[in-house]
Amino acid sequence: MYVTAESGGASPLIANRHQISTWETFQVVKLADGTQALKSMANNRFVCADNNGNSPLIANRDSVSAWEAFEIIPQ
Repeated sequence: MYVTAESGGASPLIANRHQISTWETFQVVKLADGTQALKSMANNRFVCADNNGNSPLIANRDSVSAWEAFEIIPQ
């Protein structure tokens, strides 16, 4: 399953797609502190862990701050 920026980024992210298209495409942006931001190609906005991570992820931010910075850990 692929993660999608549902409704062109207007709804929370959800992993319910079997194929990749624009809504399922994210650009990884490396930040100066070693973390990464995820920019949705559906709406050119950044994924946010709003409410200090207590709300669903959503691609609705125009810029990167603390709630838009992630540590991606390879498995």
